Amino acid sequence: MFRLRILILPTLLFAAACGPDQTTRTASATPAPETVDTIVVLRKPEPRVIPDSVAGAEPPVAPLPPAPAYLVWTADSAHPAVTAWIDSTGREVARRRGVYLAAGGRLWRWVDGTKPSQGIRCDCTDEHSVTECSVTEPVGVADLAEVGGPARVPVLEILDTSRLVRPPKQRGWPEAGAGRYLFASYWLAWDGCGAHGGEGFGHQLVDLERQRLLDTDTVRYTARDSAAALDTMAATDWGDPDGVDDPGLRDMEAEWAGDSVRVLLRFALGAPFGMGDGDGYARTERIIARHPPRWLAPYLQTPEAVRRRWRTSPRREHAGWTAVDRAHASALLARFRAR
Repeated sequence: MFRLRILILPTLLFAAACGPDQTTRTASATPAPETVDTIVVLRKPEPRVIPDSVAGAEPPVAPLPPAPAYLVWTADSAHPAVTAWIDSTGREVARRRGVYLAAGGRLWRWVDGTKPSQGIRCDCTDEHSVTECSVTEPVGVADLAEVGGPARVPVLEILDTSRLVRPPKQRGWPEAGAGRYLFASYWLAWDGCGAHGGEGFGHQLVDLERQRLLDTDTVRYTARDSAAALDTMAATDWGDPDGVDDPGLRDMEAEWAGDSVRVLLRFALGAPFGMGDGDGYARTERIIARHPPRWLAPYLQTPEAVRRRWRTSPRREHAGWTAVDRAHASALLARFRAR
């Protein structure tokens, strides 16, 4: 509680404080205003959330039918990425360096590369014009490239800058894969030459069958998920979130949990935590999704052949799997084996 001094005029209506049945008296003359001490009790508001997307009546999510083969990949920063082609029992048929993915009749490969980006040298602008300080530098990008075909799916492209900053530094990597969906992460740092620079991490979600990126900040989430995010934030040392807005969904990401892929939701508050004298930081929190989106949920039920493979493989930071379509299995295996 805290004590707040407020100004009250005699003509003020007291219906809100005394109830709708109380009458209000108005003085014929307006005397000088008086001040009173009022005790104000702050209560943590209930978070406003999107209605529970799986409340009650929705049936359980059916598992995917078994596939004749799977591509199972693992990768981390200390070891080269490896993809194994396994049959429906988990037996390895072939393997290759790199991250390979199957979708329909296409075989995809994760490709790191660079593209030129224009900007300025920040240490030059104090003595020279912006034109004289122009510079072009390679910037990291990442794509999914079709093996044996022309198609490409951009996963990480160059940050759109005004050319009045130094070209950014960035890199991306495959985080986790669950069937047709590939979760990717990236690190990005930019120098605004003294203004609005920074660095951070971001996340992408690729739908291999549709060959495009999906928005991860528009996924429906449940009331329990958002309430859990707020409770987790309040339990930290960032302070009590009195007066915050809805803990809205900022992003969806995934991680490999040893023998399966689990989805994480990142919630952000509409007001900073730890406010004091006008300074504060926006607060986000990751929680495990109790109810992932129904279009994603079947792919989070890892096939037993894939689980068996992961149990007997060295532990890595990142892993994923895709199912091989029966109608294209022979052609995809030939492409996968080709050097």
